[in-house]
Amino acid sequence: MRSKKSSVNEDFLAQYRNTTDNSDDYYPQNRASRVERKSKSKSRSSAKSKKDNIKESKKIDKSSAKRKKIAKNTRKRKHRKWPYIIIVILLLISAAIGLTLTFISAQIDKMHHIDTSNETFGIYDEVAENLKNYESYAILGLDARPWDDASKSRTDSIIIATLNKKTGEVDLTSVMRDSTLVMHNEQKKDIFDKATHAHVYGGPINTVTMLNRSLDLNIKKFLVLNWKAVSDMIDAMGGVEVEVHKNEIHDMNKFMIETALNLQKDPVPIKKAGVQKLDGVQAVTFCRIRETSGGDVGRGSRTKIVISALFDAVKKNPTKIPDMADKGFPSITTNVDTSDVLNLLPKLFKLEIKSSSVYPHEFWGGIEGDAWVAIPTNLEKNAAHLYKKVFPDVDYRPSRELRELDKKLTNKFGPKKTTEKNEDDSENKE
Repeated sequence: MRSKKSSVNEDFLAQYRNTTDNSDDYYPQNRASRVERKSKSKSRSSAKSKKDNIKESKKIDKSSAKRKKIAKNTRKRKHRKWPYIIIVILLLISAAIGLTLTFISAQIDKMHHIDTSNETFGIYDEVAENLKNYESYAILGLDARPWDDASKSRTDSIIIATLNKKTGEVDLTSVMRDSTLVMHNEQKKDIFDKATHAHVYGGPINTVTMLNRSLDLNIKKFLVLNWKAVSDMIDAMGGVEVEVHKNEIHDMNKFMIETALNLQKDPVPIKKAGVQKLDGVQAVTFCRIRETSGGDVGRGSRTKIVISALFDAVKKNPTKIPDMADKGFPSITTNVDTSDVLNLLPKLFKLEIKSSSVYPHEFWGGIEGDAWVAIPTNLEKNAAHLYKKVFPDVDYRPSRELRELDKKLTNKFGPKKTTEKNEDDSENKE
């Protein structure tokens, strides 16, 4: 039998278990407390979630702002790069210009220079105004051997290269070396003599002044070349393409030996007529012959052909210019400077030799004194003919000075009738 005390304990434990299992029923305040705790827990959880969301949002905002800042800084860096790029480009352009100037100056310096800054070259004021859109150069080929004093040599050929500044077209005018024109003698007095003698009396300045006064021109620049310069430049360019006519072959082969000896080069005979590449010796001989090849006019025409061919060769092979300058320029005398070349440089390879003229157009040819001369029958008419061909857009009226010279020429030699006419672009062909 269980004791009474044991029975009481068991009843108490059973009752405790019941009250524990149903504590919410037995203790209502417990249930309310639990609900409240759950509610607070949910509130805390919700608040934490919102806080976390806010933090996350702030993180996203900060990240986005950071990306925007990075992008903005990148754009700024890109914008900041442009000035540097522009500066680099400008520096490269400046360097290129500097190198070009240095190169051109170095080539020009290889020539012998004459300072003509104080020279007027006998250009009349009205002529300077009328021809402001034209620029002319005198190209003078000397009849000098290597051992001759070039400053006292005659001009074997006189070519006037005239550039139309508006069109870029070039005319080459050959002046007969035996033309009787006005010039200064060694005492600086006016005389009428053969054009070829002007260089003997006063060099290229006297020759250019003679051309300006007698033809109403505005020449300020000149190039004086001996035949060595011409030969060396042509050889440096690999020769020039020229058409040789049948009647020229005999004279070329006859006089080529003398040319080769003077230039200390080997002669190569011409074997056939037609277009062919001439070397320096052949080309110089081609320029100089005249006995049975058109006389003085034929010589001038062939010289212009060689000048045109050399110009074409330079345009086709500009990389050979330094070699040409090295070999030919030391034998050239000029007043052309770097600024003149720079003015021509942008249009140099666009220039086209469009026409060829001969002066004088009408003349009396015969023996005067003890030499054959070509006396222009009228300076005004000959100048007018030249203007019509070379300066077609100029309304030419002979200058007062030229009219006076014409009267003096007539008084000196008497009225002369035209015995010969030179046709422009004339060549003695067979």
